[in-house]
Amino acid sequence: VKVFGSIYPGLYCGCVSIQNPGMMFMAFEFENTLFGIDVNAWLLVRFITGLRHVPSAKEMLKQERDVVLHSLNNPGYRCLMDKNYIEAVEENWAELPGRPESKHEWLDEAQMDYEENMDVRMLVRYIQEAKYPVSFGSVDELNETAHAYMAFDRMTRDHRSQLTEDDARNGHTYRDYSYGGDFVSMFTGSGAVSLKRRWLDIDVNDSSILEP
Repeated sequence: VKVFGSIYPGLYCGCVSIQNPGMMFMAFEFENTLFGIDVNAWLLVRFITGLRHVPSAKEMLKQERDVVLHSLNNPGYRCLMDKNYIEAVEENWAELPGRPESKHEWLDEAQMDYEENMDVRMLVRYIQEAKYPVSFGSVDELNETAHAYMAFDRMTRDHRSQLTEDDARNGHTYRDYSYGGDFVSMFTGSGAVSLKRRWLDIDVNDSSILEP
């Protein structure tokens, strides 16, 4: 059961059993699955080979508790996770110092921010623990690479929701993007290339499906 973003009860760093450290899991759930699996694999290798020391159960529990408490320092996130806290906020909204004009807009913005980057911020911790060869900055301050990653993710998500009924009638899917130049790799800077024909018309055995 997932309790907060990518933090799992009973697991250290989302992959090592606190009760039985010999049990390790490829459990990291992330919107971009291959990236999450790769980071998780690097971390597991460090534990298995002894490059990363496995702390005592007491220390693992303390670190996991500290991570959760640190995440709850964000009032908006805490409203989404702590029933007693959001009830107190709603009851005392008028007396809160520096409150926004609209409580509902503030909560909507907090939820959007949570859904967009909370998993990325948790991923930063695992990237650092795994000595993964990509930096996303810190949990509190994401760097340009992390923001570029989130912008790319936002574009792919928004594009999927922009399909029209005409697209459906013409057999176009979210993969049939007329111009992929806006989709740029955060690692190489290379833009995406359009397909030679509609996705549904491409031969499964065609090894060169992209335009030259």
